[in-house]
Amino acid sequence: MKGLGMRTTWQEADGRASALLFCLFGSKLQESNDMDGIYRELRLFYFSGTGNSKAAAQWVAGEAEALGLPTRLLDLERLPADALEGLGPGCLVGIFSPTHGFNLPPLVLSFLAQLPRGGGAAAFVVNTRAGMKMGRWFTPGLSGVALLMAAIFLKAKGFRLVGLRPLDMPSNWVSFHPGLRAAVVASILGRCQAILQRSARRVLEGGTDFKGLRSLPIDLALAPVALLYFAAGRFYLAKSFYANADCDHCGLCQRHCPTSSISERGGQLRWSFTCESCMRCLNACPRRAIQTQHGLLALWTWLASGLAIPALGSWLGLSAGFSLAGLLAQALVWWLALWGGYELSAWAARWAFWRALRDRSSLTWWRFWRRYDPRRALARMRRPGR
Repeated sequence: MKGLGMRTTWQEADGRASALLFCLFGSKLQESNDMDGIYRELRLFYFSGTGNSKAAAQWVAGEAEALGLPTRLLDLERLPADALEGLGPGCLVGIFSPTHGFNLPPLVLSFLAQLPRGGGAAAFVVNTRAGMKMGRWFTPGLSGVALLMAAIFLKAKGFRLVGLRPLDMPSNWVSFHPGLRAAVVASILGRCQAILQRSARRVLEGGTDFKGLRSLPIDLALAPVALLYFAAGRFYLAKSFYANADCDHCGLCQRHCPTSSISERGGQLRWSFTCESCMRCLNACPRRAIQTQHGLLALWTWLASGLAIPALGSWLGLSAGFSLAGLLAQALVWWLALWGGYELSAWAARWAFWRALRDRSSLTWWRFWRRYDPRRALARMRRPGR
């Protein structure tokens, strides 16, 4: 009876989520009837910082190839000129994206905004998010508004939604936690591959998969956090990265940055505000030279919030309550503190004592703070017989 009650609860949640989707998008969730469930082509668009979303797209491509469905894997960083031509009935489009700050990365949002009219093409979204594992238990990440934003864009462009699927791939945010152990990464990847292959088979055969709607109430509750991250948090994180003395200036991080946000000035690498914190550079650097300056970032935060903002408010005669002038003044102080502190830290790196202070106050500098590298586990999974 307990299990039956749990299934009933999920069914009720799916029903409420479906009703909400109907109100938002004006279309009921129903089985696809495109050519009796058979599509003529599949296009998979992905953006991937460290390989999670790319791996998910490749798994779906494998299922499509097994069904004999012509498939194109398309990287959003380097789209061919004809990638968006010929969309229409019989075409199935897949969007694969990580979660950044409970939202889609700006690069993916920009792609969706520029997407041409779908002309009746079907579309599904796979949102990779920070999965973890505690003992034998797999813990899910949170999508926030990522799936919802993708659904709104696709529906507005005339696509017919057939899937919204979150996928709890291994968390790669090593600025916040050490990289997961190799065995844990392999375990999570194996589980995710099986889940996505079942989901892909259902959608490719004409069905639907809206499992992402089950967490819709929680995701909507995170909308203010997603907005705050998009407006300010991502810029804060962008100014947290630096390259220490182990950097040999090979240029690997600059060449492969998806937003071209890394430049070199005065012998020091700088990250601009366009950085999306995808963690590619930090995880891929062969010399572990790229770090997050946790200690100094905390210092700039304390100086801005504890000293500069109160002093500015007192000087301008601003009240402690809410006011537009006060918010604008605080935002200006934050931007100046971030930019000024970051530039000061790079300038002071000429002195050995400052480099030592910056490194030792960075959690990522310590050897116990692992990087995230799924390549070995993914290579094993691609071997014949697996």
